[in-house]
Amino acid sequence: MKQSNVLTVNKIITPRKKKSKGGDVDYSYFETAKRTLKGNTIERNIQWYRMWFTYLKLCYELEDRGEKIKGKKIKVSKFYDEWQLGKSLLNVSFDDWWEQKKHLFELQKIKTGSTNSDDYIVVSVPVNRTKQDLVRDFNEYLNSSNQKFTNKALYPFSKNIIPFIRLHIQYNCLVMHYNDIRIKEMMRWCNDKYGGITGVIQNKQMDEKVVFGFEQSVTRVIGKGKDRLLDVAKGIFP
Repeated sequence: MKQSNVLTVNKIITPRKKKSKGGDVDYSYFETAKRTLKGNTIERNIQWYRMWFTYLKLCYELEDRGEKIKGKKIKVSKFYDEWQLGKSLLNVSFDDWWEQKKHLFELQKIKTGSTNSDDYIVVSVPVNRTKQDLVRDFNEYLNSSNQKFTNKALYPFSKNIIPFIRLHIQYNCLVMHYNDIRIKEMMRWCNDKYGGITGVIQNKQMDEKVVFGFEQSVTRVIGKGKDRLLDVAKGIFP
């Protein structure tokens, strides 16, 4: 597929259909996969953070170009100030960025000792009890507490519901759109690269290998993608 070099940083991300060790890639795995990394817990699977970062980089590149969406120039919010590394995120890979910034997304852990933080309650745990008994007693204590317990991240995901694979398609459609790729070419590429992947077909009456059957469908995805870019620029994802 011929592309013009309009976007210099953000590139098309070709989806994988097969695992390196065989078997199909199931992108729905990212919806429920483990959220624990090296003893720390994050709000969602790490691939969601990678996708957020990817959309953010597209926002930055479009901002640098002075691109307008709905008549207004896209502008990335100060919401992301803590995400910065002292140089443009356009020149940073997700893996390098995550290594330095993952602490911003890790949920709080149980601590020992006293604390003055309202985010913690302090309890005394006897050491002359079995672990099984302590777990039971601790659960009873939490259930009887008036405290409301919930996962509260410093940078939370929104409550918008969209499958991960649809975000993947939407991002690629946006990149192709800003590279002036024709709608028909976008349809052919998406049907070829995404056809057969679980979760990409929204219309059950469509052939399982046809992601887009009509040009209007691609146009709608691009329109929703632009709305998402505006949200991402404000700190809302997905």
